[in-house]
Amino acid sequence: MVLNRDISLSDMPMCVPLLQRQQSRLHYYCNADGVPRQSSFSAPMQLVYDVADYAADCLSSDALSAELSEASDANAWMDDDKHTFFGE
Repeated sequence: MVLNRDISLSDMPMCVPLLQRQQSRLHYYCNADGVPRQSSFSAPMQLVYDVADYAADCLSSDALSAELSEASDANAWMDDDKHTFFGE
């Protein structure tokens, strides 16, 4: 089966079995950090690393820390060890 359209989140249940059926024909290329620059996979892999770095920077930023501190002042339950966002 060949998909001739963009894959969306709703397609994921179909994609996993499709990839599993092809697994025996997929061959090892290299580790993600060893993709040659001339490879067509290099730019997408670099984008993945850039996005991961950006997310890490955002999550560890002073601005986010200040936002969480401000939210904890307004919502005391955030600092209560007996309660979490996901319930008791």
